[in-house]
Amino acid sequence: MPGAFTPGCTATHLPGCVVNSDKIKATGVDAIVCTAINDAFVMDAWGKSQNAEEIVMAGDSVAEVFLALSCSLLRLITLEVFHSSTFFKPPSFLLHAHRFQLLHIPVSLP
Repeated sequence: MPGAFTPGCTATHLPGCVVNSDKIKATGVDAIVCTAINDAFVMDAWGKSQNAEEIVMAGDSVAEVFLALSCSLLRLITLEVFHSSTFFKPPSFLLHAHRFQLLHIPVSLP
């Protein structure tokens, strides 16, 4: 997600995952992991404030996870935004993987 405690992520994105976590896991998903470009302490506090006990809140303070998972188009957009701005906000996206194989990334570009 773009960031912990941001208005859109706090009002819509994370609550959607929290409310639907049982439905998501019923489809065979082993774990729901939320990552944002924040440190582990911020992610932990955000998860607790949103009652996200069923979701692994993973910090990505230097965007390593985001950049490693990004496809070529996202990488170009990210680098352009990163180099032209002092504020780095990645696009929102979901990652669906099975046995370490990437199956699908539906993307919402900025």
